[in-house]
Amino acid sequence: MLLDDLRAPLEDKRRVEMLRSPHFRGYTRAGGELTQGQADWREQIDIASERAPSDDPAAPAYMRLEGPNLWPEQLPGLRGVFTDWEARCTSVARRLLQSWALALGSPAHVFDSAFGDRPSTLIKLVRYPGREERGQGVGAHKDPGVLTLLVIEPARPACRSRRRRAGWTLRRCLARSW
Repeated sequence: MLLDDLRAPLEDKRRVEMLRSPHFRGYTRAGGELTQGQADWREQIDIASERAPSDDPAAPAYMRLEGPNLWPEQLPGLRGVFTDWEARCTSVARRLLQSWALALGSPAHVFDSAFGDRPSTLIKLVRYPGREERGQGVGAHKDPGVLTLLVIEPARPACRSRRRRAGWTLRRCLARSW
């Protein structure tokens, strides 16, 4: 399993540490991020659309997020797996956006100009080591962006989601779903 490779020696993971990337890509150690002032007990590798960095000084500040990923040597197939997965998720996202547009009474492609052929994709490979002993895996938060596709390993307990009036609910992984 891909996430089992996050159990690699710390020195291997530090070679692709996010601190080495001006584009906020790479590995973050457990306890390396805070949510609402508490350490998140998860480790992760952040990977985004592989693009050349912008060298245009007049470009909007968010363009600094575009650039190359840091690829772990111990996962030589990750680039190919990611590229395939990103293409599949982008296809699903486009279909969902078209369905949302139609449901809102707009033409199916009304959102195309906002996302065009350069959607901002962020994929996080996350592992929660020893969460039970340490507290939160990640605290309550809102994901940035327009749409989040969440894949939960079938053997994992799932995640919690919150509705304003109903409070927190445990969401279990359904077989063959995401």
